[in-house]
Amino acid sequence: MRANSGLLTSDWRADIRQGFAECFHVLQPEEILIFKCSETQVLVSELLAITDEKPLFGHKSGKSEKTHWITFMKRPAA
Repeated sequence: MRANSGLLTSDWRADIRQGFAECFHVLQPEEILIFKCSETQVLVSELLAITDEKPLFGHKSGKSEKTHWITFMKRPAA
């Protein structure tokens, strides 16, 4: 898996937080972000806890349902 996806560092929370911030910075209002992650190292609940963005919905896949596809949408400014 390391060859395909890389390796999380000890600063993975900051890396993911910055990644989400950049994704939502470049998205236009009502555009969609599909986020794929695997629960082999970190639980999805931990990932979602480090961003203020709330997913629209998610889907588990794979034999052991460790792969998650999560859909986010950038909300229009209030």
